[in-house]
Amino acid sequence: MKFRTRMWALSTALVIALAGCAGTAEPVETPSATESALPEVAPTYFPEGSANQNKAYFDWVMMKHITEQPKATHLTIVDALVAGGFNKKAMEVTPSKSGTGKPADAIIVSVKIKKLCLVGQRMLDGTYYSSVERVLATGKCLVGETEPIN
Repeated sequence: MKFRTRMWALSTALVIALAGCAGTAEPVETPSATESALPEVAPTYFPEGSANQNKAYFDWVMMKHITEQPKATHLTIVDALVAGGFNKKAMEVTPSKSGTGKPADAIIVSVKIKKLCLVGQRMLDGTYYSSVERVLATGKCLVGETEPIN
């Protein structure tokens, strides 16, 4: 039990420390659950637009993919976003499997657009959360282990 408490404290400290690394940019939305009802018509995609302008489209692509493939993997999520028009070279994604080989509790994917990141999280139970976040001081969107994207 002490190990979990220490890990939680370490994780919390890391999040707080990283929050201070971000520079100023456009306003950032707070993370929120995206409605489970998928609109029939895709929102507009703005290829040269900002992360905030493309969040609705990003959510639509992610929700459509998760609805069609409830057991979506990091690879299929990246492929769906690329098919939707997002730049593969601007993406980061976490593994589909945990270190024990079991399905990961969540797969997190990001698309870096200028100094902001579209971040989507597909939970194992099929729920989806997303937000627009500032690029970290490292120049990346995600912290921790990510998968190579070819």
